[in-house]
Amino acid sequence: MPDTLCRLTVHVVGADESAAVDLVLPAACPLGELMPSLVDTIFGDTAGQEHWQLTRVTGPPLNPALSLRDNDIGDGDMVMLTASRVPSPRISPTEACTAVALAGGNRESGHGATPWCIAGIIVAAVTLVRSGMVTPGGWHLWCAAALSGIAATMSVALGRADRRVSAVLNTAAVVFATATGLLAVPAAAWPAATLLAAASALAMSTLLARMCPGAADLPAFCAVASAVTAAAALSHLAAPRLTTAGAVLVVLSLAGLAVSPRITIALARLGPSRPAVDGEEAAAAHTLLTALVAGWSSSAALGAVVVAAATIVSGASAGLCAGLCVAVGVVLILRRNSHADGVRRLWLGTSGFIACAAAVPAVADAAPAQAFWLSVAVAGGCVAGALRAGRPEPSNPALRHGIQVLEYVALAAVIPLAFWVSGVYGLVRDASLL
Repeated sequence: MPDTLCRLTVHVVGADESAAVDLVLPAACPLGELMPSLVDTIFGDTAGQEHWQLTRVTGPPLNPALSLRDNDIGDGDMVMLTASRVPSPRISPTEACTAVALAGGNRESGHGATPWCIAGIIVAAVTLVRSGMVTPGGWHLWCAAALSGIAATMSVALGRADRRVSAVLNTAAVVFATATGLLAVPAAAWPAATLLAAASALAMSTLLARMCPGAADLPAFCAVASAVTAAAALSHLAAPRLTTAGAVLVVLSLAGLAVSPRITIALARLGPSRPAVDGEEAAAAHTLLTALVAGWSSSAALGAVVVAAATIVSGASAGLCAGLCVAVGVVLILRRNSHADGVRRLWLGTSGFIACAAAVPAVADAAPAQAFWLSVAVAGGCVAGALRAGRPEPSNPALRHGIQVLEYVALAAVIPLAFWVSGVYGLVRDASLL
């Protein structure tokens, strides 16, 4: 029968205490129950409010839920009584949604020479397209196709070895694929040429996304190309006007932004059926959502710019154009409040500013004598935005609810304004359908 008592030496180690005490303790009693009596026996009333624990001389702390015998402590052993600082309480994420929400922080902000390389690629592609349009029948088409294919092959071969070089190669492949679509039929009308170019970019970006999973830029290219392809196809079938194409692009892009979280959940295979999500999967979902938001916010801003440019060229109603551009900009800027990620907020804010800025030249062209008032308003708005940018988000629930209502009002105004700008109401009126 095992002995119910354990004779050991307790060495006290603390900030102001250092002693050794020989004690006889119950061998089968859990340490958690022994600790209060043990501390009182050694220190009496002088014991401080510390978190005391027993540890081996060289080893981890003893388990307080087990007895001395279960902790493999026998007669004659020496243990140490030490005081450890109680850690401050913290929130431990136990839900999959919390783990996903906390997985997208601390990103690198520096990109080195990548933006300059991408800008050079875009300049080269524009030069190639311009030269091919002026001198048709040359080697421009085959040059663009070869550059796109070489860049795509190098990107697939490089894989994940260097993300920045892969981003440059992916951009080159998609941009030169777009140039190939434009040069395929140089004399085609703009709806057909835009449709062919956007479809080429969509095919290349989709292929690369399948071959290079994990690339952050390819889903953004897919989002932009899909929206432009659909807008060009609808404009080619319905009304080949730039204002119609821009309005359709705006509506499709905002619809894509609305469903981008659901698309991310579906493609990343997250949801109630996956209660456990590791950090790598959550980070991949964040990257995909950021790419989709960046792509569709950019295409929405592009649609607003197209509407403004077409209004200036055609002399259409500047009020409707400005209303649509401002509504799109307000929706994008206020949509920032729905995202905590800094990159997504930056894309939404920048795209919203571009959409709002597109309304300025259209209104100034329609009323040049009153442009100074517009300049004053724009300058004041920029200063107010700069002052507001450094402050935290409003914590007043009523104010936050008011901002959300304003976003919904602007979003509800986009559809009728897009119909108006694209001429749907005029078509219905002329056809005597109402």
